Amino acid sequence: SDAPQGQPGGRFVKGDGGAAGAPSAVFWQDALGRHPLPTGVRCSECGCDGENVQIIPQAEFDALPAGDVFHCIAMAPPAPTMIPSDGRFVIVDEELGEGTASVTKTKEIYWQDNTSVLHPVGKQSDCISCGCDFPTRVAGKAVAAATMGKNFSCAMVPEEMKAGALL
Repeated sequence: SDAPQGQPGGRFVKGDGGAAGAPSAVFWQDALGRHPLPTGVRCSECGCDGENVQIIPQAEFDALPAGDVFHCIAMAPPAPTMIPSDGRFVIVDEELGEGTASVTKTKEIYWQDNTSVLHPVGKQSDCISCGCDFPTRVAGKAVAAATMGKNFSCAMVPEEMKAGALL
């Protein structure tokens, strides 16, 4: 089967309901199949809305292999999860404002690798030299739905990102 069109790495899809006429829920489709959104996370928080969800024939939708949950990370403003190929720092922010947030000692910071796995950062001082001074804001409930990995170490961050932090 052809690779899905749309966002790099995949697209949001739902079946048209076929003869029954009841459209399916929205899923993320990639080369591995269709992935449901995390329980309790609204589609708009994952970056899908009416404009970027492709409705496909129900038979085509049903033929897609079922995959693991799509670990979207809600962003501000909402946008499809496009994790940089090198990874990124994220910070839990229940208020979700515009853009990025300055690091504070009271918010949780994670390194998100390019497979969406989150790695908890201990203290703020553990990551400043690695480039975490302006992490991407994410919603707490989306972080709760994500896969957690081992504790963060600066060795996880590519050298180019660390060099940018020192400028």
